[in-house]
Amino acid sequence: MDMLTGVVAPGGTAASSAIAGYQVAGKTGTSLIASAGGYDRERFVASFAGVAPWPDPQLVMVVTVTDPQGDAYHGGEVAAPVFAGFMRDALPLLGVPEQLPRQLALRAQGQ
Repeated sequence: MDMLTGVVAPGGTAASSAIAGYQVAGKTGTSLIASAGGYDRERFVASFAGVAPWPDPQLVMVVTVTDPQGDAYHGGEVAAPVFAGFMRDALPLLGVPEQLPRQLALRAQGQ
């Protein structure tokens, strides 16, 4: 799981899942959809599974998007931002204290 914090770090495949003030760990996925005789090379399922905050997770979430529209179809582009949006609201709502000073967290995320 410690390795999966790199997925969320700047340059990782799901940097868009980062949440200011919290450390997140997660994994992206992108797969083709099965069709008759194989796989449809034009249809995808994008996913992101993550926990927050790390290393003491209070919430776990999996986001899957079937047939994402537009040019973006990877899990880090499509599903990870949904995870971040939900967690950004849910963690404070549940009273989970921030781990990192907000400015430090924003700087680490390149914001």
